[in-house]
Amino acid sequence: MKALLVSAAAFLLAALPVSAQNTFIVDPPDALTGFTSLGEWNTDGDAEGWTTNQLPATVAGGFLTGTTNGGDTQLVRNPFPAAYPLGNPNVVTVEIRLKRPVTDNTIFQLFWNDNAGGFAAARSMTVPAASIPADGEFHTVRLRLGNTVTGSLKGVRVDASQANGVALEFDYVRLRTSSTAAVVDPPQLLNLYTSLGEWKNGDPIGWTGTNITGLTVGQGWLSGLTVGNDPQLVLNGLALDSTTGDFPIVEIRLRKETAETSRIDLFWADGAGGFSAARKSTVNAGDWPADGQFHILQAPLGEFLTGNITALRFDPVSDLADSKAIAVDSIRIGRIAPDRDLDGLADEVENNDDVYVSPRQTGTDPDDPDSDDDTFNDGLEVSFGTDPNNAASFPTPVLTGYTLAPAV
Repeated sequence: MKALLVSAAAFLLAALPVSAQNTFIVDPPDALTGFTSLGEWNTDGDAEGWTTNQLPATVAGGFLTGTTNGGDTQLVRNPFPAAYPLGNPNVVTVEIRLKRPVTDNTIFQLFWNDNAGGFAAARSMTVPAASIPADGEFHTVRLRLGNTVTGSLKGVRVDASQANGVALEFDYVRLRTSSTAAVVDPPQLLNLYTSLGEWKNGDPIGWTGTNITGLTVGQGWLSGLTVGNDPQLVLNGLALDSTTGDFPIVEIRLRKETAETSRIDLFWADGAGGFSAARKSTVNAGDWPADGQFHILQAPLGEFLTGNITALRFDPVSDLADSKAIAVDSIRIGRIAPDRDLDGLADEVENNDDVYVSPRQTGTDPDDPDSDDDTFNDGLEVSFGTDPNNAASFPTPVLTGYTLAPAV
């Protein structure tokens, strides 16, 4: 069945770039990942907290089933055992797999309960009747609520039919919540990326500073002293197409002063507009380690991007009037791709011809983490600029406890 991607206002014939608008997909081609199950009904007789209206229902054989006896059929889980707090911006995705009879050609609706209030038209989304095939088969409806849920998601209501006397069968209801909140020292780093800052030779490579004095490039990083409470590092002139899926994560390696744990903000500009609160990722005050060492933050922007990413703005120290020293080692944008041998290199860059060309064509073996058997991991060698295919080329020993790597 061909998937249809449709905005809440109109039918669209082609896939839209991901953005903050409400959209739905009928029979999506990809599986929903990272979800929480709200109802699978795999235990006979267990409704898993769901109630119904105008739908006398039973749970058996892995399904919740019933025949409607009115024109306002409702399947309700409200309130949830615990509310889902959301960041801002946020995206909530609800996916329902169900079967309607061939005679049912009515609309499908989803309502939600959040900090702004309970179930109401202002907190609802409608799938037109014609978007769900009336063939008596199971179909999956995925509804994406972009920046329309306020505060915390507390409950949902599924109005799967407006018809009287029709049989409905529900397989599952699943929920995924996403926000732009950045993660500090993530378990996996980008292994397929475009570098936006790996500074050397005194070149800021397009980055400019506002309320940052002494902005210089040295020792392999960009450093300076913040002034006032709104210091900014800005890179304009980008043209990164977010619809390709190649740029869902921004990764920054940063050092701040010991005991300096103020908020960190990352803004982006794209096809939806310039820098604003709607296009921002944050590390909250206090979440940054207060040890004066380099740490890495990752901002998962993928679901929030529209069209081309045209600029980035990084505020390393927010809302502090006194001056603070900062150093940025790298800024990268990309994704975490499959890596069979866990050497830190994406499989697709390890072309296994024993010739190193670039980090995008390493010549290494995707099934061997140390292709030249010199005891140094292929990914480590690429990061240090040595040849991972040549046993005579390897990184020099690193002294621990120093901010330079390798230390001199």
